[in-house]
Amino acid sequence: MGRSVKILLALTATLLWGGGVAVMVWVAGGWSWQAAERAGWLAAIAALLLPATGLWVWALRPGAQAAEPPTQPGPGPSSATNTVRGDVSGQAVQAHTIESLTIQSVPPAQQRDPTWWSAPVAAVDPLEVGVHRSREGLPSYVARDCETQLAQHLDQAVERGGLVLVVGPSTAGKTRAAWTAVATRCPDREVFVPDPGTDLTRLADAVGAHARTGRRAVVWLDDLDKHLNEGSRLTGSLLNQFHHAGAVVVATMRQGIHTRLTAPGPAVRTPEESELKVGEEERRLLRDVDAVEVARQWSGAELDRAQNSGDTAVVEAACRQRAGHGHGVGEYLSSAPQLLALWQAQRDLSTSEGGHPRAFRVVAASVDLARIGVEHADRDLLQAAHELYDLSAVLRPKSFDQALDWATRTHEDTCGLLLPATTDDPPTEWRPFDYLVDQITTPIPDALWHLALEHATNPHTHTAIGRAAHDHDRPAIAETAFRRAADAEHPHAMNGLGVLLHERGEVEEAESWYRRAAEANVSIAMRNLGLLLDARGESAEAESWYRRAAEANIPAAMSNLGLLLAERGEVEEAESWYRHAIKAGHPIAMVNLGFLLEKRGKKEEAEQWYRHAIKAGHPIAMRNLGFLLEERGEREEAEVWYRRAIDTASNANTKCNLGVLLEERRREAEQWRRVVEEAAEED
Repeated sequence: MGRSVKILLALTATLLWGGGVAVMVWVAGGWSWQAAERAGWLAAIAALLLPATGLWVWALRPGAQAAEPPTQPGPGPSSATNTVRGDVSGQAVQAHTIESLTIQSVPPAQQRDPTWWSAPVAAVDPLEVGVHRSREGLPSYVARDCETQLAQHLDQAVERGGLVLVVGPSTAGKTRAAWTAVATRCPDREVFVPDPGTDLTRLADAVGAHARTGRRAVVWLDDLDKHLNEGSRLTGSLLNQFHHAGAVVVATMRQGIHTRLTAPGPAVRTPEESELKVGEEERRLLRDVDAVEVARQWSGAELDRAQNSGDTAVVEAACRQRAGHGHGVGEYLSSAPQLLALWQAQRDLSTSEGGHPRAFRVVAASVDLARIGVEHADRDLLQAAHELYDLSAVLRPKSFDQALDWATRTHEDTCGLLLPATTDDPPTEWRPFDYLVDQITTPIPDALWHLALEHATNPHTHTAIGRAAHDHDRPAIAETAFRRAADAEHPHAMNGLGVLLHERGEVEEAESWYRRAAEANVSIAMRNLGLLLDARGESAEAESWYRRAAEANIPAAMSNLGLLLAERGEVEEAESWYRHAIKAGHPIAMVNLGFLLEKRGKKEEAEQWYRHAIKAGHPIAMRNLGFLLEERGEREEAEVWYRRAIDTASNANTKCNLGVLLEERRREAEQWRRVVEEAAEED
């Protein structure tokens, strides 16, 4: 209602009120002109007192201003009742109370960079940071058993820096648990969410600029592996840079990927053998982190809390897990098993039967592309890739556009089989629902590797394909991918190419690529260069590169340096580097330390370290323990460890040791047989 209308109403009410009072006084005093005069004066007084009733205050008070909607909606709620937004700089406005109306600042809308977005933590919808949707939208949160550990890790990261990593299978609830911890303990911070492949050095600069305004941030890396495969990767130095800016880095990772990247492998270098690895820098980063694990199957206490949540969908999911159907609560909430079954049901179901056979192949292509390092694909790549999967005309498949539409639409009231990988509307790239990727182990079509290489346009993707090809024992593909990226000056591809060449004996070219990568500050390349030089007898330069890599916190380099020092008699410094490598989670250093201690006569401690290394799955430790036990006469247990070492990783020396032990036992048995026979003859 306009202000002029209010004044008109107030004036009318005043005249009516005054007139009414005058009439009443005139009637009460008799119908005379004296009474009329007296009534007029009383009416005037009544009219003057009328504003005290608040009518004129109401009429004259300016109208309340409605909050202007943000020009760009943020990830949180689009509106708030009785609120006025703060300024775009994010400065807080102190809340004031006017009668019963509270006016307070609300965080500014989402800010967007071409490769990341940021917004106040308190304003972010969990669905915007990777939490899976249920059929009912966002389900009620149920406290997980890991919450205390997660809160401790987050508090430590606030104080000392580092990475807070939450690990679990797809749809286990790791992202929801991690984000709830952030929202609970860091509600006043700004969250920065980069796209996969983002140059994290630029993001670190942006976070630093944000810190210089007096504000603190959370860097959110859902699916951390997507920030290890592409772009400028997350490194220890970047973690330090984020910490110096007062930021906390929180990440999630699927269990299978984390296990693959952190699993202990064969010896990096022992007194008898050596091995090279691709991606050791990323493995080291993950091994240095004490990850918080979220289980797929909820515990009894978690199920009890779920059934008391009051959320029908959560209660139903908890009951289904208790019934023993084989899946966890999170899987039921996100309908992951149903989505997998829905997808696989389309394989041989014709269109006339209501099937979507072409859509099955589009999703299959996306899943396999993700398995070989192409995390997201555009329309052209998906169209070309899906044609590599046999599709019979008998199934009467629909067009590609119709298949893509079906694959990307919402199913089971949760999500699509393909999800948007860009913020464009409509999306220009898609990625597969990660649960599908975790469940598939079928062979990857050979032609898909070549198609991915042809389609890739940046060195980050070429490097990711190279690593995947190396892991899948496809050296020719790996070399092509690494060469293309290395020619584009990608330093990690240079190291990867050096590894491939080194493995097949082309040492001179391998050395050239190692040097270029090392000069670009790729610390694992420094270690690999040291290994090459050490094997060639150039120990002085090898030591120099080992030290540089060890000082960059590469555990394998620490162990290699320790071995080099031990070989020339500098056992105290060697022991020190071995212990540093062990603290960094390097199992071969346990073997080397045990070997060093054994030679120094400290056999009890040596045995302890051999047994620790065995728990990490190291076969050399099994052999060494067997030898130590044999020396002190414990031949039966020694035989057990020799046999386990051979079963784990067949080795000529171990077989020889076992053979010698068995031969000695045979001779000993023969001697006892003769003693028994001679005793029998004497009787």
